[in-house]
Amino acid sequence: MLKFLSFLGTSRYIPCNYFMKDLKAENCCYIQEALLSMLEEKNIKPDEVVIFTTDKSYEENCIKNKNTGCGRPGLKETLDQFFVERSC
Repeated sequence: MLKFLSFLGTSRYIPCNYFMKDLKAENCCYIQEALLSMLEEKNIKPDEVVIFTTDKSYEENCIKNKNTGCGRPGLKETLDQFFVERSC
């Protein structure tokens, strides 16, 4: 069983680009989104994702994005895209 563990803070998250060796994730607000994207490119999908938060970071960045100016959703909605069942 592969588990993905990460932490979420209270900063204002803004879209940016992430690079790791030959992988890249562009225009991501959250490192968790970028890392899961890069894993997906390598056909690796965690069985479970655990995000550690405080009450404040949960409200400010998990449920919604504290940086309202960027027009992006919170981390929860962002990560939901990785766990939607896809069919042909």
